[in-house]
Amino acid sequence: MDEFPALLVPDNGSDDSLHSLLHLIREKRASIRGKVVEHGALLLRGWKLANAQDFASVVEALGYTSMDYKHGGGARKHILGPVFTANEDPVDKRISFHNEMAYLTVYPDVIMFFCEQPSPRGGGTALVNGELVYQRLAKEMPEIFNLLQEKRICYRTGLPKKWEEAFQTTDKAIAQKRAEAIGARLEWKADGSDHDEPVAYRGPFSATVKHPVKGSMAWFNSICLVQDDPVTRGVAFGDGSPIPVEELDKIATVLQEEQVVLDWQKGDVVIVDNLSVMHCRLPGEPPRVVLVSLIKGY
Repeated sequence: MDEFPALLVPDNGSDDSLHSLLHLIREKRASIRGKVVEHGALLLRGWKLANAQDFASVVEALGYTSMDYKHGGGARKHILGPVFTANEDPVDKRISFHNEMAYLTVYPDVIMFFCEQPSPRGGGTALVNGELVYQRLAKEMPEIFNLLQEKRICYRTGLPKKWEEAFQTTDKAIAQKRAEAIGARLEWKADGSDHDEPVAYRGPFSATVKHPVKGSMAWFNSICLVQDDPVTRGVAFGDGSPIPVEELDKIATVLQEEQVVLDWQKGDVVIVDNLSVMHCRLPGEPPRVVLVSLIKGY
């Protein structure tokens, strides 16, 4: 990942229209998709993209297979086709480093972001090279690194929507089976109320991943994201024992030291290899509109 993120801009004086970008993508599709894997992230900047439909056209031109956000833990709305809102949480809230949907058995290989409206102040997206983080933690924090490798990780999360909607059933037993199919377990209130909302326990999952194309190892999880919201979420070793908070803080410091901040410009698209790169939303001010598309396969 020598250039991170890599950059694709219009040539000086050339056509910067959406039509021109789509033509370029179709002509050099394999090369562009290859750069995402090689560099970890590719920023398309300087092209005239205005809205969700334009963004959807770019996703489709790349020939990627999109996936939905079923069972994802964040607040996210479907806009059209392969396009969703990035996150519905208040813009002034920081969303810490994570790999998208790393707390599930099914997650995107690639995640694409589109900036329809940048925040007037702040609101950038930070990226971090998970391969570099893996190497640093293995060298600088071998004890906790090896413990996480050995014991793995369990997450405790709420559901972003009513359980009946999330699992498309009103039967708790069926919901439990569908949760188990994605590596989760639902825990209900002791009173057995039909209207209570369960807590989802997900895992155990690995803290790292081997890239299916490059064969490289990367830090791959959402432990810092979950740690940020200890009231409704939690993280532990796979055997249920607590991960020391001071160790989580040290890991967060390494991520902060290695981050590259992307200050959004209107019309930007960034294509991120979700298996080798983590992302983080920095606090901003409204209005801020960043859309996303989740991709399965390279």
